[in-house]
Amino acid sequence: MVNYITYNNNKIEYTLIISKRKTSCIQVKKGSIIIKTNNYTPKKIIEEFLLKNINKVLTILENQKNNMYKNGSIIKIFGKDFTLNILDNEIDFPYTSGNTFNIYLDKKDTNINEKIEEILDKYYLYILKPYAMQSFENFKNKTSLYPNKIYFKKMKTRWGSCSSKKNISINILLAKYDKSVIDYVILHELCHLKEMNHSYSFWHLVEKYMPNYKEIKKILNNY
Repeated sequence: MVNYITYNNNKIEYTLIISKRKTSCIQVKKGSIIIKTNNYTPKKIIEEFLLKNINKVLTILENQKNNMYKNGSIIKIFGKDFTLNILDNEIDFPYTSGNTFNIYLDKKDTNINEKIEEILDKYYLYILKPYAMQSFENFKNKTSLYPNKIYFKKMKTRWGSCSSKKNISINILLAKYDKSVIDYVILHELCHLKEMNHSYSFWHLVEKYMPNYKEIKKILNNY
């Protein structure tokens, strides 16, 4: 459902998504503002919530409209900020040094944004997979739950998924987040091996092995 608010005499469009969630959250994706909420939250409260966070939302929108990546852009790696540094000299693989994330771009590359995103995706997979596999093993020892197969891929709308064949997929973009968030997503999907829904039993199982999961879950529910 498309709606509008007025801010500084400008009409700002946002999409409202109604679900069974208990709280409201704002997401900015591909230049669009999305508010997820429930049937019980009045529209006035929703708009006040958006206006309260409007400066942050507009900043994110502006960043998305511009070229996403350039020299000096902030790159998230395991919850920490790194400054993107584009090198002139060719290197085999991107690397971090201090608070800098170093990559090489060929001057012949025309679509810089896509090329950097491609480099980042490979790097995220490279650093995420070994950590995630160890996390799967750790939870296996605690829960006795383990999937038939584990896949790592870039997903647009999910952080993880569990199929009826008991295969689990993990979004490589989780490498942007703190490791506690990665652990939460892995545990979440492992619990689906036993409870293929989001029932009370499912959340009780998650809480059993991660008592503070609600705090971590909020990170993924916001921006």
